[in-house]
Amino acid sequence: MKKLIGVLAILSLTISSAQAADATVKSQSLLPLKRMTVGPYDNFQATVDENETFLYYTRSENLSSQIMRLDLATGLTQSITPRDADARTPALSPDGKVLAINYFKNDAKGDICLLRDEKIDCITNKGMVDHSPVWLGNSRLAYITSDDSGRLSQLMVYDLGKKSGEAIFKGELYAPDLSPDGKTLVFKGKRNELVLYDLGARKIIRTLNVELPGLTGPSRFSADGKYLYFAQYMLDSNRDLTIDGRDAAAIYRYDVSNSNVAAPIQITSLDQNCSFPYPSKQFLYMTCAFEGALDIYRGPLSGTVPQTWVQADLDEAHMVARSYSDRILLLNHIHNRFFQLTDVEYEERVMQNFVYANEILPAKFYLDSILNRTPARADLKAFSILFDAYSRWEVLPQKKNLGAFAEFIRSKRQELSKLPKSPETALTDAYLDHFANQSTAAETKLPALQLHDDLSLYLSARLARLVFKERYPKFLVDHVLKVDATEQNRLYYLSLWLAELKPGKDPTAEVNALKPLLKEPMTDLLQNEITLYNITQIEERAKNRDNKRSVVALVEKYKPNYFALRLLINRSIVVLYQGKKSKDMADIVSLWISYIKRDSKEFPYAVEAMRQNFVDLAYQFMNAKNADKNFAIGAFYDSIRTSDDLESHYQFVTLNQANWNEFIAQYRTMIAQGIVAQESWTFIHVVRDIILSTKKLDADDYAEAAGKIEGISDTHLGTGMKYLLLGYLYHKQLQFTYEGFKYDKSLAEKTHKAYLFAMDGALQNDRIQASALQNLAILHLEIRNYTLASEFLQQRHTIAYTSPEEEQAMAWLKAKAMYLSNRSGDAYETLRVALTKNPQPAEPFHEKAAFYAWNAGNFEAAENHFKQLPAASLTNPVRLGYGYTLFMQKRGPELLATLDPLLSSIPPKTEIKSADAPALTIQPLKQRFLALGLIAQGQGIPVDRKAKALEERIALYDTIKNNAKTLHYQAENLSDQKIKELQDLVQVRLMQGDQTKAAKVLAESLTAADAHGKEYGYLSNTLLSALKNAWLLSVNVPLNKEQNTKLVNKVDQEFFTQKAFSPLVTQKWAEMKLIQAVFLDKNFEKGSSDLFKTSAMESLKVEKPDIYSLVSRYRDEVQKDVTVK
Repeated sequence: MKKLIGVLAILSLTISSAQAADATVKSQSLLPLKRMTVGPYDNFQATVDENETFLYYTRSENLSSQIMRLDLATGLTQSITPRDADARTPALSPDGKVLAINYFKNDAKGDICLLRDEKIDCITNKGMVDHSPVWLGNSRLAYITSDDSGRLSQLMVYDLGKKSGEAIFKGELYAPDLSPDGKTLVFKGKRNELVLYDLGARKIIRTLNVELPGLTGPSRFSADGKYLYFAQYMLDSNRDLTIDGRDAAAIYRYDVSNSNVAAPIQITSLDQNCSFPYPSKQFLYMTCAFEGALDIYRGPLSGTVPQTWVQADLDEAHMVARSYSDRILLLNHIHNRFFQLTDVEYEERVMQNFVYANEILPAKFYLDSILNRTPARADLKAFSILFDAYSRWEVLPQKKNLGAFAEFIRSKRQELSKLPKSPETALTDAYLDHFANQSTAAETKLPALQLHDDLSLYLSARLARLVFKERYPKFLVDHVLKVDATEQNRLYYLSLWLAELKPGKDPTAEVNALKPLLKEPMTDLLQNEITLYNITQIEERAKNRDNKRSVVALVEKYKPNYFALRLLINRSIVVLYQGKKSKDMADIVSLWISYIKRDSKEFPYAVEAMRQNFVDLAYQFMNAKNADKNFAIGAFYDSIRTSDDLESHYQFVTLNQANWNEFIAQYRTMIAQGIVAQESWTFIHVVRDIILSTKKLDADDYAEAAGKIEGISDTHLGTGMKYLLLGYLYHKQLQFTYEGFKYDKSLAEKTHKAYLFAMDGALQNDRIQASALQNLAILHLEIRNYTLASEFLQQRHTIAYTSPEEEQAMAWLKAKAMYLSNRSGDAYETLRVALTKNPQPAEPFHEKAAFYAWNAGNFEAAENHFKQLPAASLTNPVRLGYGYTLFMQKRGPELLATLDPLLSSIPPKTEIKSADAPALTIQPLKQRFLALGLIAQGQGIPVDRKAKALEERIALYDTIKNNAKTLHYQAENLSDQKIKELQDLVQVRLMQGDQTKAAKVLAESLTAADAHGKEYGYLSNTLLSALKNAWLLSVNVPLNKEQNTKLVNKVDQEFFTQKAFSPLVTQKWAEMKLIQAVFLDKNFEKGSSDLFKTSAMESLKVEKPDIYSLVSRYRDEVQKDVTVK
């Protein structure tokens, strides 16, 4: 059921899609970061050589960290430190010849070591915590050494020529870096200090106090020495009430080119969560975690805000921004680059955005800063109390009123009581009621408040949602929407009210009740809800003309009013989408885009929304079997003309391939007109020549096509599609290299990275995400990374499936990957759940579910699944699994009934098939051999059937062993098993009452043991156990003493010719000698005494007293048995 999904699996799942932007509108958007490494493991702490040929970084994989090197030309990576020890924090010398690292092989606290030509030399000693290497030219290296607490730190400088070091600074410091002129060190001091230190004068030049919320991270000089880059950890991401290095960060930079250091400029968004900046001459490298695992990204040295943007650009970008993090970023530029806001105005707006984003700790920082400037503001003093309480309440387990928190709330009430009464103190008091589980009191107080400013209104609405729940819309009507606030705020709260309307329900009554209380534009937007509802209820487009004209008229009326138009368009898209009116929704988006200037900051959002609608509409009709399929072709074509989207190109060509000669002329026209890029021409020809090819392709065909796709720009809209196709092309090349367990590892890495880059380029596109995850799973199944395969399939399961068949196929692969990664229980559970959805046909799922169940030890469940199989499905491999299930449940008669048909179908002298891949070749004789083993060892089996099964198996052993590799066996294990089964047959002969035959078989077992000793050594556990068992059987079976004595002598000879005595071998040999003394020599006292006088036992007593003690106890137990007898 496994197949390469590739680009052929792109199916419509949701309205969302790729969030890339067209090159023509890049300057209208924040600049993107380019991902340099891919997971699923964490990659961080980047450094590059001067020519930016190689990127060095730390990779954390399975609780172990290594230093990796990425070739920036080929994209291939390799580990450059041994895997038997942890290493991190690479620092490359200016000449690129030596890499300094933090190495943990010889010291768990970490040493500073130098890596040259794969040789590692450590320059520090054990005992101290050594870390943070930084080069001071090519011959000197600085690093920090500290005690375990980290509070007593020294900045050391090591001279590579003199091979000695000295301390040049003591105090609180971390992560030093050297200025390009070699004169100044910067290091992190106390919490939010960046310290500039003159190396020549050995003194601090100045200290920069970073006035930002949270914790300041390590800093780096720019290549020209003008800037200091650093990370500021600002959000309490893990909600532990502390902002530290485990939380989300943004990159900032200081201009330190003169003595008047301005405020730091934020250059990445908090949503991107970036830290560990490393500025090269061309790019800024950083570690970001905005897509899951930590990875290295690269961006412009000036950050994600275009340097060409002026004040008006920033204002517009702030107005249209879709995230609070982006607004905070843009506010920083408005304030610190163009100085258009006072400090208080800036801090108040940033504080509000943090509150809106529900990030209370950084909001509290800015609130306290404003209070320091304007200490008389009682409203902010009240909110300071509120923010303290809110941040503590938010992290309470299950929001229960725990004792310590109750005391905390009481203390906050006392603080609040000291403030003059005001609407803000009353609002804070209502919040404290809610936090104290006194929501009834909060419900009473909240409606009585008279609030007018933006922050107070927002906080009251948030509390209302918490306490009123289903009555929340009424609170908005009675106490928020009526307030004479700014139009922007009134529209915002109207959007909250509209979001509470139930999809598909006629809103007329609720809308008409609210309209008299409001005024334009809100009344028009309310009326539009009724119009939109009517559109969703009418199927005939002709009858909907008047309704659509009403929407068009409103768009025309409010096109100068940005916020009213945005809410109008947004609600139209939402309601029509919920009503499954994609064509009408596309008309609305087209209308929207026609009113937006192409050079506006809103235009990229409109284009993306329009593309989404066209693509969504296309997928609805893509699999139609009638003329409706033309709607899909037309919608993809509209998307191409609007956005030049690669996914739309792909689907348009695959759906319309029969008309290639016709539409290719349209492409020439669109390229000539600048509607689509020239590289789109390359893309569609690769799709035609590779994906749609009817001829047999070879590896060179795929390699040539991959080269063409590699040349497509990452700024092209639909870059996720580019990398999905590229991964597919690499994958097909890779499959040509498969040879047994061998494959081209470089191609496998390129395939893996391309699929992950596809996901990176399509964060909001479930189609691309699902296809990439499926292909990643198949890739890692093929190259036997089963754990990774199961992880990717688990991620795939979080995205909706397009059909039950697709879901079943993914469940099948997921179960397989889990089984192959030693998770049989999880594999069984996966198929058990799949069976609840009634897959067709069900038999394969029951068969595999049974297989995984008995492998997991769940034999009852396995039997239940076997019973669901019809007789025709009970093939010999299935009967073997069924038989094993019955064997483990000690159900002998049913075991025989299940396995006898198998034995009847396979003749005893069946020939063994030749096989290049033993594990993939079914061998009937092996099946017979296994079935006989289950019968021979089964409980409740008649003795004669056991004897017959053992006789045949023993007779087969030589044939099986001679073909061990073909049958996927180990020859030594077969030899061991044969001896054991010969001795099992001795027991069976005794049960049959035939002592003579038992004695003969016992002698055969020792002959086999002698042969085993010649081939695998006389000190093997197999031979020692065989002798012990033979002597124990001699109680009831005559023993060939001469045969036994010769064999014992061979064992003793090999034992005493060892250069050194292995403790475990000595233990097994000693136990054998004790049994020999009882049953063979018939003199336990002498044998025991002689044994403990041997040099082997004397050595064991000294070197391994614990094992010596075990042998002594074994002797005592044997002696007790002898005494009883």
